Amino acid sequence: MRDEEAKWDKTKGMYVPKGALLAYMQFRMDRTQEYQKKNNEDGKGNKLSAKQIVRKIRSEWLHLEEEAKNHYLKQNERARERYNKQMEEMQKNGYFHLSDGTKSNQLDAPKEEAKKRKSMTPAKQSKAKRQATKKK
Repeated sequence: MRDEEAKWDKTKGMYVPKGALLAYMQFRMDRTQEYQKKNNEDGKGNKLSAKQIVRKIRSEWLHLEEEAKNHYLKQNERARERYNKQMEEMQKNGYFHLSDGTKSNQLDAPKEEAKKRKSMTPAKQSKAKRQATKKK
């Protein structure tokens, strides 16, 4: 639930409400998951590329009936109402309540993982390995 409603703001050092997804983006996420399942289950090698999947989804959205689009539009409306309510609460109190009742200031900060940089220079062979390759 936290991932859908709140995100960590590094500059403020706290969780802030996450904005609502556009209706099309919610539709696209749902349909992408379905296409990926089909790709994984398909043993014939007829897998679609990411670009092909996006094109098919866009075409489906454009030809989708209004009744089916309304489902995603209503989801978007509810998410926008949640976001506006949480932002008002955040400005007033300095924290906001998630839909499960948890306060945002009670959530643990995400752990920052140290990112190990990979060297761009190739590793040098040891002298023993170089000598062994020269003798052959």
